[in-house]
Amino acid sequence: MSFPLIKWWNHAAEACPEFDNLTLASLTLIGVRYTLALAILLAIWPRVWHSAGRAARRAALTLAAVYCAGAGLQVIGLQWTTPATSAFLTSLGGAWVPLLAWCWRRTPILLPTWLGLVLGLAGVFVLSQPEDGASWALGKGEVLTLAASVLFSVQILLLDHYGRATFQTTAATTGATVGVPPALLTLCLVAVNGPPMLVAATLWSASSSGVAAWLRWSSAMLSDPTSSVVVLTLTVFCTILAFHWMNKYQPQVPANRAALIYFLEPVFGAAFSLLLGYDQWSYSLLLGGALIIAGNLLAEPSLWRTAGVRQTGASR
Repeated sequence: MSFPLIKWWNHAAEACPEFDNLTLASLTLIGVRYTLALAILLAIWPRVWHSAGRAARRAALTLAAVYCAGAGLQVIGLQWTTPATSAFLTSLGGAWVPLLAWCWRRTPILLPTWLGLVLGLAGVFVLSQPEDGASWALGKGEVLTLAASVLFSVQILLLDHYGRATFQTTAATTGATVGVPPALLTLCLVAVNGPPMLVAATLWSASSSGVAAWLRWSSAMLSDPTSSVVVLTLTVFCTILAFHWMNKYQPQVPANRAALIYFLEPVFGAAFSLLLGYDQWSYSLLLGGALIIAGNLLAEPSLWRTAGVRQTGASR
């Protein structure tokens, strides 16, 4: 749902004659959305940060910083691509997981994984084909979203590593096992993405349209009823609930299986985008999306082997 809502925000920013800096508009949305989420979470969990140990805080902040970089690239990239394309490209993060797992843990990469990556990249090529018959080019929106997908795959692996019930710390004093509560992960995620982005937006506006013009535009946007609903929806549903459920429940399944579940994201992203009119049915959308989803499914063949074993055992 966040893909078309963010696109709506960018279109609203474009319509303002006194404010034509979409990068600044994107930074503003990230800052407002996550700062509001931070205020709500601090009211719900006022003692989460203070009750956690230093090792747990460091782990949570590391994961949050990786996500912050990916989210920033993704939102900025939405200025130059459609929500459905952005959602499909973001789903490639699941296909990068096996590659990064090999680099980190030396997990073997099977032939279906390589075939899945090839199919996924072929889908990127098809999705990026211009509809007007012009020559093909991978636009900056697609490039930024692809970079974001790599960072999101790193986030999946880090959450798999840090988000387990406990992890071992090498503290010289006790050598104790320190847990990383999901609430701490969620709190750090919104904290790293909220106030720092507002500071970045302030600095950006000072070097472009001016802080006063940016504040006037931000006030006008947030006072608009439709904008308020968009921001609140992004804050409550697409930030607080979605990220907390992710931090709480993803560590209960293997990283590759979690990546496979996340492949449903572009399906819902395209559905909402079509519903709200930001995308139109086209052969490139259907074929490119199908190739990317097929590639993502092939990238995790062990799930199908496990399912086959369970089905055989059940029939016996």
